[in-house]
Amino acid sequence: MLSSLSFLRPYMPGYFSSPASSRLPEPVDTPLDDPQDTITTTHSSPQEPEIKLSATDRMVIRTIAAGYLRMPRIPARWRGFLSPDAYQKMTGLPLEKASFSSVDGIPLKGYWFPLSNPPKGSGKTVILGHGYCANAGNMFPLIRPLHEAGYHVFLFDFRAHGNSGGEKTSIGYHEGKDLAAAVGFLKENYPKQTEEINYLGHSMGAAAYLMAPKSLEKHPAERQRLIDHLNRVILDSSYEVIKPSEDPYVAGYLEETLSGTRMSPALWLNPTKRWLQHIVKGFESQSAAMMDLPAPLNQLYPAELYKKHPEFRTKPLLLLHGQDDTRTAFTNSEAIFNTLTAIADTGHPFVESIHFVPLEADHFVTDWKPEHSKSAYKSILRDKERYIQSIQAFLAGKQPAHHISPLKDAPAADPEAEQLDSAAGPTPAGQPPAEQPRRLAPQPDSLASDMPFAAAAI
Repeated sequence: MLSSLSFLRPYMPGYFSSPASSRLPEPVDTPLDDPQDTITTTHSSPQEPEIKLSATDRMVIRTIAAGYLRMPRIPARWRGFLSPDAYQKMTGLPLEKASFSSVDGIPLKGYWFPLSNPPKGSGKTVILGHGYCANAGNMFPLIRPLHEAGYHVFLFDFRAHGNSGGEKTSIGYHEGKDLAAAVGFLKENYPKQTEEINYLGHSMGAAAYLMAPKSLEKHPAERQRLIDHLNRVILDSSYEVIKPSEDPYVAGYLEETLSGTRMSPALWLNPTKRWLQHIVKGFESQSAAMMDLPAPLNQLYPAELYKKHPEFRTKPLLLLHGQDDTRTAFTNSEAIFNTLTAIADTGHPFVESIHFVPLEADHFVTDWKPEHSKSAYKSILRDKERYIQSIQAFLAGKQPAHHISPLKDAPAADPEAEQLDSAAGPTPAGQPPAEQPRRLAPQPDSLASDMPFAAAAI
């Protein structure tokens, strides 16, 4: 029995001889264009010791990487998303399919839904960007409300998603290049309809915009395109940062994956659980090289990267997030909102142009039925009335209802946190109070089987 559990050597002291561990190369850091522009943020933690990884560890890490980077390639119909052709057939809306290339050459697919009877001089368009492991299909419910408000709509599949090319996703970082390419395609092919371009990104699609200023640093023309042509931006359910090692569903997914193997008898052991945590930390340390990122995944904070580029602060922003979100907790957008509004005093024009509307909803809904459809599909249109009213008001230059003002509306006191503070006793003089961990919304047990990493299902 013990010989079959040899992969647990480092986690069961005394049961095995000293482990023979090997090391993976250090994560590859992409050189930064500006020596003063670092990825280190106010959230950065002290340097962690080097993680020793055995051959078994490395094999499992490759499995994790495959789950992260290639999971979106699972056919969309298996995940409850409607295809563009099926949606067009159901609704009768005019549809033009588009093919274009991302800034780095990856082939992309887009879907142009113009107004059926546009009024004279109708030159307003909204681009819709989907989330991780989704595609353009879960954004279709927004087409009708945007048409009613007088906007043409363009949707596209990010790299490694839907009908677009590419073998792996970066969960937001390189996807900013896809967004820049979409803006360029529209300006070249539909100049009259795109005199004003707005963007609405959901989850990963929202993070893609926030990280675009950084990911496009080596592509100044495309970067300038976003500055010149994007008018207003809506960020729906973006993540603050992805930290698989702090996500309880990562270990749950790995346990489920390994339950049918010869390792399954050991899954109930605490050493095995510690080993799984060690594996995920190993993946985090290697994620920069595996995903071609400028820093490990758990050190990329989209809002922090965005804040370093003042030329983008001319864009009014609307943040939306479901308070019952079980995929990307509501606290993520709260943190992003606090980061962006902390750049200056409340009177700063950029701060005054940021709006935050909480939704009474989850990450998406699964009961959307288009016209003439008997089947239900996944959709981001939840808390429907508030969602539509908010985006239509914001795009029209008005303050949305239910808007939270920056630096004015302090969050309600948490009685449970206050009890913890009082139980901890008084803080010693001259020392800052200990930071309490954020409490994430309760998450259903069934989430782990839906996709591999719940907190990163963005």
